[in-house]
Amino acid sequence: MSGALPLRRLQALAGGAHLLPVSTAARIVSRQALPASRQQCAAFLSACGLGPQLVQRWADAYERITVGAPVPAGR
Repeated sequence: MSGALPLRRLQALAGGAHLLPVSTAARIVSRQALPASRQQCAAFLSACGLGPQLVQRWADAYERITVGAPVPAGR
């Protein structure tokens, strides 16, 4: 992808291999897979430069999608 961070840099910004393995980052970036956990989702989004509030909102959405929890009223 043009303008995309190198996968190893993305991994480092996410907090290391224990949070975001390069192979997983590659699958997420290429839209072949979702992050494996809420924590991995948050680490990936933080590494992409999203601020804490947006990371929280996306992590909440990830949780609703993967766990099947209902969407809170008023959102």
